[in-house]
Amino acid sequence: MRIHAIIGLLIIVIWSPAVYAVGSCGGVSDDCQCGSNNPYPCCNNGNGKSSNCTWGAWHKACCHWGVGMPAPWQHAKYWAGNYASHPDYDVVSNPVEGSIGCKADGYYGHVAWVTGVSGSTVYVNEQSCCEGSTCWPNCSWCIHGFADSSYNKSYFTGGFIVKKGAVVNPCGDGSCNNGENCDSCPQDCGQCEYCGDGKCNGGENCDSCSKDCGQCETCGNGNCGGNENCDNCSKDCGQCCGNGKCDYGESCSSCESDCGICNDPPIGELQVVNCAVIAGWARDPDTDQPIAVRIVASGTEVATVQADGPNVDQPGHGFSYAVGHELKDGQLLEIEAVATDEKGLADAVIAGSGKKLLCRNGLEQMGIWTIEYQDSAGLDVAMVPSSDQTLCKARLFHDGGLPYPVSGVTLARSALMTTPFEKISAAACGGFANPMYAAMLSVDGEGVAALGEEMTSCTPVEFVAGGTDVELRLQALSMTEDPEGRQLALDDLRLWSRGWQVGYGHDAAGMIVGNPRADRVEYALRPAAEGCVGQLTASRNFAEPFTGVELMLDQDPGPVQLTLSNAVDPPVALSDCAPGVNCKLDQLQGNQLQLNFDCGEGVELAPDWKTAVGSMRIFRNVDGLVPPWTIKGQRIWGLEAVVPPDVGPGLALRISSLPQDFIPTGTLKAHMSITLPMAQEIRGMLSYELPGQCYSAFMSVDDNPVQMFTTGVHLTDFVIDTPAAGFGMGLTAGYDCDTDPPEAHLEVTNVSYKRAGWWTTPSAGFAGIRDLRDEGCGIRFENLKWWGNSQNVAYGSMVVHRFFEEGYTGLRYTLQHNFASEAFLFQVLAENQPVETSPLTSPTEATEELSLDEFRHVGFRFAVVEDGVYPHKWEVSVSDIQLYSADEGWVSACAAAEGKPRLEGVEKPPVQPDVITGADAFWTPSDGVVEPASPKKSGGCSTAGSAPASLWLLLLLIFALGFPVVRRIFPLTH
Repeated sequence: MRIHAIIGLLIIVIWSPAVYAVGSCGGVSDDCQCGSNNPYPCCNNGNGKSSNCTWGAWHKACCHWGVGMPAPWQHAKYWAGNYASHPDYDVVSNPVEGSIGCKADGYYGHVAWVTGVSGSTVYVNEQSCCEGSTCWPNCSWCIHGFADSSYNKSYFTGGFIVKKGAVVNPCGDGSCNNGENCDSCPQDCGQCEYCGDGKCNGGENCDSCSKDCGQCETCGNGNCGGNENCDNCSKDCGQCCGNGKCDYGESCSSCESDCGICNDPPIGELQVVNCAVIAGWARDPDTDQPIAVRIVASGTEVATVQADGPNVDQPGHGFSYAVGHELKDGQLLEIEAVATDEKGLADAVIAGSGKKLLCRNGLEQMGIWTIEYQDSAGLDVAMVPSSDQTLCKARLFHDGGLPYPVSGVTLARSALMTTPFEKISAAACGGFANPMYAAMLSVDGEGVAALGEEMTSCTPVEFVAGGTDVELRLQALSMTEDPEGRQLALDDLRLWSRGWQVGYGHDAAGMIVGNPRADRVEYALRPAAEGCVGQLTASRNFAEPFTGVELMLDQDPGPVQLTLSNAVDPPVALSDCAPGVNCKLDQLQGNQLQLNFDCGEGVELAPDWKTAVGSMRIFRNVDGLVPPWTIKGQRIWGLEAVVPPDVGPGLALRISSLPQDFIPTGTLKAHMSITLPMAQEIRGMLSYELPGQCYSAFMSVDDNPVQMFTTGVHLTDFVIDTPAAGFGMGLTAGYDCDTDPPEAHLEVTNVSYKRAGWWTTPSAGFAGIRDLRDEGCGIRFENLKWWGNSQNVAYGSMVVHRFFEEGYTGLRYTLQHNFASEAFLFQVLAENQPVETSPLTSPTEATEELSLDEFRHVGFRFAVVEDGVYPHKWEVSVSDIQLYSADEGWVSACAAAEGKPRLEGVEKPPVQPDVITGADAFWTPSDGVVEPASPKKSGGCSTAGSAPASLWLLLLLIFALGFPVVRRIFPLTH
């Protein structure tokens, strides 16, 4: 973006309190569904063109990725740096189709949507902003909407933004990485070679790979190997029966001396191993009688049971063992079932033995969390550092490939707050979508949310629930082996209470926190704790940046490190703040306060130890504009100044306290300059509400207070007849304010000022217009563009009018202006109704004469009827203003006797006027709606008829634009 007026831009950037989404840009509508509106503005590129690179890149990501990218509110040159540190995005060095290319140098940088890549050439679909450049509005490079372009890869010095995990190195990219090997990716890693690796495997034998398997054996070589036996090679293997070995072809029936007594060993199968039962079947083929089965856990016999029960596979030979507490110690055990031989000759470990068993019952302390296991197998919980390494990440998980059935319940409980929180926030990652599981978050024993929905990425979640305790529950709904690894993590787990976000470190223990008031955070030891470990963070965000902090410690925190930071700069230790004394920290500035309580690896404290940080006040400096008012305040918090909406004609401003938890502080002043010569009188409507002893207010003339206000609620008109070149007001919030004080306001509306018998009544929030007085009986309107206190944009209207004692029926004046623009319009008013309307579409110098119904009020209005007007030097003069009556003939309007000022349609308040100088009240009760007078040109037989419908619609538009609501001004972001 080029800057039209450096001072104007600084004013906009400092004052702008909010930025609103632009619904379209360059004919492109922001109608893609991604959960948020486009937060970036659209540049006016001149000649009907509009475009902005940040608007366009955000829009493309919304449409193609389906996400509303978090807005950094900075120029394009900062995008790559900001998103590189964001957990949901990566910044890569090589161009990728469907990414955002970032130019990170230059004053503003540039971003564009990548549509294709060919070698080092990057093809993009882009927008750009040329508003404010020296060639504007006829720059040759201005874009309307989107344009297709190409750049060399080196142009994008910041890299390319992609969604997290979107760019991987697949098989076939020429690099043997990411777990690839010769089996999974021979293209990158080469063909596998087995023979010669020293291992006889992969189908190798003595014939195919003697290097690994050795030479094949032959009969007569003295070695009984290979396929040799005592039957086919007695030379090497000797005689069969009688040699003491039960050789090939021998058995207990054919060679008892070598093979022993005939006996079949027992058989069976260990079928079920879980935290409830160990079961299967076993029998001895030599008998129909039941046999005993020994249950062995990792080499230790734990029980002997009889295989005489029911079994589907072997009825009457089933066995079972109810798992007792002796096996529920959290140790991974290998379970075997040993069947007893009926002859006592060959006990056998039956098939299926070797199954793994892990069961847990009991409690475990993990930082601030108490972990309870109930027949739990494979269900686990861990508290690990979160993504920002400060807050707790609660991870519930089942590791993949576990060789035992998952079962039971795992609970993680903790009392986290001494005072209730209102909600819990986190980033939910993963999930347990398999119907085997159920996961639940509970607050104070009541379920808040089921956590079973599986997610492909981390998703921000909020659970609105009040309480002090938290429980996470994971349950296996059936005892079944699950080969998949599953997990659900609540990352950056925070508790919200009175605007504070409280988070514990993963190793935090012994500490507990509360905030009974928004400006106070209390720390104490958990009951029965002897000390504390780890850290606890309480943070709070603010809509407007602050420039200083004031607080008070209840007592010295002792060995505990207590620090305060803005989450950007190094923290400030509070050890230098004396207990019971206001402590000012002017070095802390930003949008976030972060109060950190750190016990490190362990701190011993007395059982009744506690401390608190309280009486916190946040300050900011205000130096901006609410046209036409200049707003200033030093070390102020909780006060704002706006033009109230729908207030009718006349200047208006409202200074009020904002609803917030922190105590409002300081004085906010507003001042409006009146162009010379000075005004002789200022009138308007005053409204204020100042509850309690907290607030006071004042009105001022040339920065000198002329009236003070304290407590009460009041609505009145006011008059100031002191000569003035400026008019102002202010609201003060003092140190008598309590926490959460009631709201207060001071408001002036319908403000007009008088000079030389003429009243000036601008619209409530006008900008860019001033009125002067010509010599003789004349008025001149000029723009403010060339003043030192210039405005970038003109809008609103200004009426210069006069009231007379006598009635008149004719009006004559000379109108002169030296420019042509459809943005401006001139009107003549009588009795507050328009009688002549002149669009200023061409230079004019003409004398107008109107014959009217009797009137006692005449006015001249200059209005801006288009939005976003950047005015050049112009002026409109109304000279030689004369009035006609049958008694006096034509007389100068400036010489006519002044009448009482009035404004039709405004009722006088039903209270006595609070007169500052003793002058008469300004406002008078309405006489009702006045019908528009019919303008008539004199000196001929023709009479102008009523205005066409289109003109009256234009007039309605003029009045609407003349009384604008609060105008929000925001900087153009590239």
